[in-house]
Amino acid sequence: MSILALIALIFTVWFVVLGLGLMLKNQHLCKRICNLAGEDELLWSWGFFTIALGAVIVGLTNYTIVWTGYVWVLPLIGWLGVLKGVWLLWWPWAVSDWIKKYCKPGGLSVLGGLVLVLLGVFFWQTIVPIY
Repeated sequence: MSILALIALIFTVWFVVLGLGLMLKNQHLCKRICNLAGEDELLWSWGFFTIALGAVIVGLTNYTIVWTGYVWVLPLIGWLGVLKGVWLLWWPWAVSDWIKKYCKPGGLSVLGGLVLVLLGVFFWQTIVPIY
């Protein structure tokens, strides 16, 4: 198994676990996420980790997004991870406000959980076998 396949597998598990948590234990998980969003230090460390993981993915995929098949998904996630890390480092208050505004029990967060589970299934069926 290559490193990119391992990263795709980790994303698969992460998406499914987080999605099921948002769908089944929505109130509890949203409360925890909102508590974590109030800590600037946690958001900064999350930003550094996200930049590092995004840079590793971008480096392993040779910095380019190739638009054939579904090979473009993992490099795109790498670049989006770098952008998200920069966003978390430079504007942690904006991220905190956004999380507190949209992560509320019921409604959109349950739908977001369903989307994450479907994205995890997509990764398992399509992205992991590519790498």
